[in-house]
Amino acid sequence: MLLLAHPTGLIATNTHAAPPHPPVPVPAQSHHDDDIEVALKASMLTSKTETGRRQKLAAANYPVTSTHPKPKPTPAPVSAVSPPKPPPSRPITRPASINKASLAAQARASGNPPTMFLPNEHKLKLPSDLKSKPLHTQLLRLSLRLAPHSMGVDTLHKTLSTILENFNIAKYRTIDVRGKGFTRAFEGVPGAHDFLETVGFVASGGGNKGLLTLSQSTDSLVLTQGLSVLEDLKSSNWEYQLDRQLRLFDKEILKATTNPVGMTSDEVAKEDARRSGFLRLTPSDPGKMNCSMITITLGSGKQTEGHNSGGGSRGGSRNFSADDTLGDVLNWLGATYGPRLYDKIVSGTWVLINLDKREGDEGKYLDVKGDDLGSWTLHRLGFWPSGRLGVRGAREM
Repeated sequence: MLLLAHPTGLIATNTHAAPPHPPVPVPAQSHHDDDIEVALKASMLTSKTETGRRQKLAAANYPVTSTHPKPKPTPAPVSAVSPPKPPPSRPITRPASINKASLAAQARASGNPPTMFLPNEHKLKLPSDLKSKPLHTQLLRLSLRLAPHSMGVDTLHKTLSTILENFNIAKYRTIDVRGKGFTRAFEGVPGAHDFLETVGFVASGGGNKGLLTLSQSTDSLVLTQGLSVLEDLKSSNWEYQLDRQLRLFDKEILKATTNPVGMTSDEVAKEDARRSGFLRLTPSDPGKMNCSMITITLGSGKQTEGHNSGGGSRGGSRNFSADDTLGDVLNWLGATYGPRLYDKIVSGTWVLINLDKREGDEGKYLDVKGDDLGSWTLHRLGFWPSGRLGVRGAREM
């Protein structure tokens, strides 16, 4: 023990005693904890209420199948929210392909596979047969099928005219479909046999196969009506008129590209000399690389009986360089098809046409005489890397 001096006196101290602990502060009393506790209780109460309402809605909208009897639902209070109405049920739809496949599978299983499935077959309206139409309608429709074949139309017109002039003579009432004239006029022509059958021709039986005979019950008025339809077609149908013009022009092409009968040896020698001259002026074939292939069509391009030049073709093709001129092409035509063809084109009697352009387009007709196109290169004329030319009669201005 130590004695320490102090103004008030001596104080005895114990050196082995521990120092005293500092005092613990006491916080002031607050109402904040009470507010948090009240809020938590209210939140838990609201959550329980909301969970119960959702469970009731789920039980009402999605009932569970059970063997136990369902408890009677307690009536909801007036203030409760009514459950939403379930969405309307939508029918199950399948693609048409699946429906058709299903029908096909059922039909195959039953042993009667159908050829076609038409779900709306009762709504389809098929056109009636042509034979059920009036006679004039039948003849008119068949004539329109014949229109692009002018030779067939002219042959039918001549045949009906001859029969009407000799209606009571038996030999004029029979047509041999195996004959050369009938084959040339009607081979590949749609509607020709149908037209003859419509005006009263029937096939002969027995050993006269290949003959069409006018029925004894056919009235001359039927032939007159058929002849009238053909005359209207010839006067107004542009397909018939165009094909007839080309057919007649083919005969002129044939005369210009073949040596006429009765030419003297001097005339033949002069024509051969001109052909040789055109051949010398024709440029050499450049080959398949960097060339322009020019194809020429004379008239309609169809084979005309009696044609004996160039292996029977009604046109040809040859390679030219892109800087060769239209005059070089004309020299090739003169050397290949004869000087008379060359003279008619250069004089303007016939014209070259660009078959790659439509009617009315600029550059469709190539007037060599008036426009001096002979010096134009093929590239400038648009005939590169290829071009199609035709020879026609001079167009009407």
